[in-house]
Amino acid sequence: MIDKINAEYDISVIPFEKLTLTSTRDFDLIQSSIRQRLEWTETFELTSRKKSFRKYEGWIKNGEFKFRRILKSGRNSFIPIVSGRIYQDNERVKIDTKIEFQRFTSIFLIVFISFALIMFILNTSSIRSNNSGFSLLLVIVPYIVSVVFFNIESRNLKNDLREIILFIDENSE
Repeated sequence: MIDKINAEYDISVIPFEKLTLTSTRDFDLIQSSIRQRLEWTETFELTSRKKSFRKYEGWIKNGEFKFRRILKSGRNSFIPIVSGRIYQDNERVKIDTKIEFQRFTSIFLIVFISFALIMFILNTSSIRSNNSGFSLLLVIVPYIVSVVFFNIESRNLKNDLREIILFIDENSE
């Protein structure tokens, strides 16, 4: 059974999460279950739109994995990438995961919000600071939008990971 999923419905204020799953199932069974759900690819393009019956694209090798959700239509830069490893810990198997934005998205958000923050500081420090409200919106809105989309996608990923492990646990007993 799954012992815990850390803070399943908590809202992350930073678009980054670490998650640890624990199962009594076999290491190879968990690894093959994840592998069966992946459209194999070792590199991720900026867009993840593909015609595939699978829900995720990525890879898994020797207990280490990296994947993200496949979009069936449209574009979404806020789809996080899940990376991690599966390992035996005493009589249990642990799955340590990291959920984070793609590197390009993270860099873009940091640069954009930093630039907007500098503009806000310059506007508020100047004598004619009548645009400081707009500058503040340029700081707050991208941050809130990115955090909201990250949390939505992260919740979906956590539910899918739990489903993979529960499916294994229910069908292996």
